[in-house]
Amino acid sequence: MIRAKACFSRRTSLAGSIWIAIALVSLLSVIAVSDCRAAAKKETAKTPPLTQAAGGPVLIGTVRGSEIRLAGVWQPKTGWRSAANADEDKELMPDGTVWTLYSLDERQQAVFNVVSGVVPPVKATSGPPHIKPRYDPVHMKNRAEDFCVSAELGSPPEGEYPLAVSGVDFIDERPVRVLPRGVDYITNQVCEYLVEEGPFKRPKRIHQVLRADLDGDDEEEHLVTVRGHAPAYYEPEDRIIVCSNYAIAAAHRKQSGGYAISVLTQTSQDILRGAYGSGVEHAEILAIADINGDGRREVAISTKGSDWWAFEVYAFDGSQFRQVLFFGGPGAQILDVLDEVDE
Repeated sequence: MIRAKACFSRRTSLAGSIWIAIALVSLLSVIAVSDCRAAAKKETAKTPPLTQAAGGPVLIGTVRGSEIRLAGVWQPKTGWRSAANADEDKELMPDGTVWTLYSLDERQQAVFNVVSGVVPPVKATSGPPHIKPRYDPVHMKNRAEDFCVSAELGSPPEGEYPLAVSGVDFIDERPVRVLPRGVDYITNQVCEYLVEEGPFKRPKRIHQVLRADLDGDDEEEHLVTVRGHAPAYYEPEDRIIVCSNYAIAAAHRKQSGGYAISVLTQTSQDILRGAYGSGVEHAEILAIADINGDGRREVAISTKGSDWWAFEVYAFDGSQFRQVLFFGGPGAQILDVLDEVDE
């Protein structure tokens, strides 16, 4: 009886030791899995996985009314290039090209009852392409680089859909939060930066406040369009004047804490600052979408001067914004910008 009891006690002790060992192994496994998941998530934040890389060229266009203008092409192997050669790029946009159109229009959001997010993308088909001069020949002589390829949309959608993408089936419907135009903490930081480091003498009005995850790390970046007053040189009177100006800036959180701010309209600020002090008369964020299907979202913006407009695309890699496409404006200066981008 005593022997049996001792045997039972040893078995109980052994069983307890086994269960304790199993529990420890399980706990260590959970910790290990947690560490792996944390490492995977951290790595994903740096290099988000490809969602659907394009197998062929992706056409990027801008929609103005019912007309679509070819702004550039994204090649999977060579990257981005502007639509600079009309004869060559005309072949890239054949009759019947199917486009995905994107929008950030606030009025359309009310129509679609979108509380948080963008207006759903729509499909449209363009007609035969034709080469068109960028400027009115009566007022300004067109050079070889001043011609663009355009086509009419067969059935243009109602509302504003300024960004057009063709060649990749991926449609980015991840949410973009459109915030009230009132000044929040981050917007206030952006405005202060534009005064201290950017073009403004003082900000006047906030036109757009958007938040969206641009690099796939589950953390939103903050984008703001602001109109303000900026100093400019007025050549006829050889003096500095203050003129109205627009700027688009983006803030993203740094690993060390705080926010880093980038001005996306710097190229336009430099080009449009002419002898008569005419700055950026209008700027707008047109769309935020993963244009080429690489898992990161690009930011498409438009800027306008006194006699021309420009279309730009920026990519964000998690630490900085980089201009990948520029279309519009004076030809010689644009070629200089594109050379810098290609490098």
